[in-house]
Amino acid sequence: MQRRPRDAGRSPPQEGRTRWLPGRRLFLEGRTTGTALLWICFFLGYYLLYLVNSWAPTLFKMIGASVAQYSLVFALVNFASIIATPIIGRLMDKVKNPYRIIQGGYILGFLSLLGFGYFATSPFYVVIAFSLACGLFIYGTVGGLAALVTLSYPEEITGSAVGWAYSVGRSGATTAPLIGGIFISLDWSIFQIFGGNAICALVIVGLIGILSAHARKVRKAASNAV
Repeated sequence: MQRRPRDAGRSPPQEGRTRWLPGRRLFLEGRTTGTALLWICFFLGYYLLYLVNSWAPTLFKMIGASVAQYSLVFALVNFASIIATPIIGRLMDKVKNPYRIIQGGYILGFLSLLGFGYFATSPFYVVIAFSLACGLFIYGTVGGLAALVTLSYPEEITGSAVGWAYSVGRSGATTAPLIGGIFISLDWSIFQIFGGNAICALVIVGLIGILSAHARKVRKAASNAV
């Protein structure tokens, strides 16, 4: 009778490792810095998005806006994001350095949040304008972060990278309503809430700059190795 090889029926070692390696590989081969920076950006990006999403209607109701008015504000913020997301993606395809598009979006998002808070009690058409700006630059730009993930990892672990990044982003989304509730309990004004949290957008701008420099360094090291 023919004897069966000792390793017959077993998965090759490399094949067995792929069951658990994809998540771990986000931190291997020099990717720890990039992964950490992207995760912080996702956390802050979704924190800002859901801060506006969760508390804008309540805050506008508190200052006397009608149901129709704060419902329109909420609708316009989301409508603007529908327009902005594909535009930002297209711009990232066109430019040499797509990181600059994200930075520019969040700089404008910072200004939009400041204006959204500062002009909250202004004539309603001014509020509408800043609602659209928040949708364009806070909601729209966060979609571009996913594109940066696909640029930062090898193809075989891109799916894991995107999944983990969105998971971290959702933790920021979960935190936003809780933090917003604390601000309201402290009797912060709309401007204090949105203006103070707008700093997060500038933090993202700085982190994207570091990420861009890190990506260039990694590409240069890879080309020199070849």
